[in-house]
Amino acid sequence: MQDKTVLLHAYFDNEPSLSLDSFFASDIKVSDESLSVSYSENGGVGGNGAFIIAPVETSEIVETTEVVETTEVVETTEVVETTEIVETTEVVETTEIVETTEVVETTEVVETTDVAETTEVVETTDVAETTDVVETTEVSVVEEPELFTVALSSETVISKGLFGRSVWVWADGISDEAAPYALLEITDREGNVSERKFEYQKYLDFIQFNGRALYTLTFEYAEDENAKVVSPFVYNTYDKSKTVAVGPFVISALPNTNLYDDTVDHWSNHYVTSLSFMGIVNGSFLDERPVFRPDDKLSREQFAKILVNFLKIDVNDYADIEFEFTDVETISDWAVPFVKAAVGASLMRGRSTVYDTLVFDPREPIKREEVFYVLGGLLDIEAPEELPFTDSEKVSPWAAENLGKMASAYLVRGYDDGTVYPEGNITRAEACTVVVNLYEYVISQ
Repeated sequence: MQDKTVLLHAYFDNEPSLSLDSFFASDIKVSDESLSVSYSENGGVGGNGAFIIAPVETSEIVETTEVVETTEVVETTEVVETTEIVETTEVVETTEIVETTEVVETTEVVETTDVAETTEVVETTDVAETTDVVETTEVSVVEEPELFTVALSSETVISKGLFGRSVWVWADGISDEAAPYALLEITDREGNVSERKFEYQKYLDFIQFNGRALYTLTFEYAEDENAKVVSPFVYNTYDKSKTVAVGPFVISALPNTNLYDDTVDHWSNHYVTSLSFMGIVNGSFLDERPVFRPDDKLSREQFAKILVNFLKIDVNDYADIEFEFTDVETISDWAVPFVKAAVGASLMRGRSTVYDTLVFDPREPIKREEVFYVLGGLLDIEAPEELPFTDSEKVSPWAAENLGKMASAYLVRGYDDGTVYPEGNITRAEACTVVVNLYEYVISQ
């Protein structure tokens, strides 16, 4: 699941800021094959953590403009007549231009800008071997340096909670031409997807002094749109051989945490708001007031939607699934793609009836042990030999192992009296709580 990381509002709690480095580090990549990227907890400005972009280590690379063997034109301003071919392994480099109209006759080695036959690859514009006498005029060719674009890419931060927030990031080892920006993939309420570029602005500029700058940007888009960070930092450079450190990425400016009128003072406000900003759960309206109904029982089709959204499953991958349930017509239209995905991915299954038929019971409340069975199946840990609840004997055999995993990870603690109430119905608030706890556990691992 770590490659499906999302940005949790839960991580903000009451703190004013959050480093996004741990999210990006799980799958960070760099666009240029000649470069590598790695995360250093003590890297960057102030040793607060940074992504280090450096050239890939290779064997010696010889860069040359052109190697030419010819008996034709030699670029020089001196006329030389000689009967001796000069062979040397030494590269003679000079910037002095000698201008003369005198013919020199000699059998000695003449120092000139001409590079003779050599056994070493030399960075030069002409390598020539000749015995001709050539008189030419100076030719000057100036090549424009190539500007490279380097992009850090990640698929881990997906959230409605980015709206209106500011990101701050230090960059070390850059130049004025960097012009960095972030690239986001925005999904509107109709499901239309588009890419948008958000340019960083310099907040502190020390580029001319030591190649460092503190950048900031604010994510501005429609509040009901969902955003995925495709590239947190894209920059330009003329010199890819320079090591660049980018980080830490710090996001600030808390959003409105009171999304629903009926969760403001509810114990679950923290968890409900977290999943809402992640785009996993939604509320509704009552007399034009946004409400979540946290104490309502969670239906099976509602849980299917939460599960599919949480795991970022593409519902299109299961669009052709054929249901085997006898109550397909009772599944709400909005829930059909989520139920297909949950069933197709073998995360949920139907219920058997006394008539030996299979139903999904989409609008019936989902039982607590059914939720723990599904979520516990996502954990790759050992289950305890015995369940730590006072009513463990009520847990169905098929749910015991996965419920045990949830208990071992302290994701399910039961009620104050030590019961877990497995056959009871789970509320919308309780479901949000266990999903957030599961996510935080996975990230911590």
